[in-house]
Amino acid sequence: MSAQSVQTTILFADIAGSTRLYETYGDAPAQALVAQCLDLLGRACEEQNGRIIKTVGDEIMCRFETADDAVSAARNMQGRLKHQVFDVPATPEVRIGLHFGHGVVSETDVFGEATNIASRVTEAARPKQILTTEQTLQQLSPALAANARLYDRARLQGLHDELVLYEILWEREELTNIVARTSFPDQAVYSTLRLRHGNQEVTLGRDEGEFWVGRGSDCRIIVPSKLVSRHHARIDYRRGKFVLHDESTNGTFIRTQDGRELYLRREEAPLWGHGVISLGRVIQEGDPQLIFFLCD
Repeated sequence: MSAQSVQTTILFADIAGSTRLYETYGDAPAQALVAQCLDLLGRACEEQNGRIIKTVGDEIMCRFETADDAVSAARNMQGRLKHQVFDVPATPEVRIGLHFGHGVVSETDVFGEATNIASRVTEAARPKQILTTEQTLQQLSPALAANARLYDRARLQGLHDELVLYEILWEREELTNIVARTSFPDQAVYSTLRLRHGNQEVTLGRDEGEFWVGRGSDCRIIVPSKLVSRHHARIDYRRGKFVLHDESTNGTFIRTQDGRELYLRREEAPLWGHGVISLGRVIQEGDPQLIFFLCD
């Protein structure tokens, strides 16, 4: 067929540290290990309605009609690698990047934006990590989007514009500790909540009503960032607790006084003790957009 411009999802999976495998085990065993790993990745691709475009050295390139299929395949790839027993005492670690966008599809290859961005995203990933873009996240079903957390905003090599990158969580421990709700003490009863953002300090009482934080000019605390929704999150008082409800696209990150971190996306959680709130991106020390809270 002649080349066609289509919307597609491109995935790259790259075996990290393959040079070290050859140095450790020798050429033949390492080559067999890489081949076994690529075969596993290829089967995970095809089982999720994907097509293997090509393998180059220790990297595989796949194409999917939907972002859901691509993300499901990526999670299966990492999960199977973790439990696979190989012929030598080593478990290859793979970094995966994927992007939904325009591609020029021929009989044997895919060119264009989707390929270029997916390749750069893969280079930004760490071993055992899956990274994708905001464009991909917007195509995902709610069930799969719930496995994503905001990772970074970066200008990757060779690309003109900044990309908003998301990490796709695939290990049960990650989903439990980072995405799922954290358990909070339920015995405390609070009457005030103090919030500090930069030089602004606000104290909420029991009768405050709905209190909004976000990018919008009508919010009580305004956080001017492209990652923050106009009405990002609201706080209200219920049964002795101040409860934060995330209403945003990119989610809300909370760090509690015991160091635990919670990620909310269209969910709610009570605030307790003291801690830090970050709208739309992972909590980073020294970030001027952080909101500090104290419950009394």
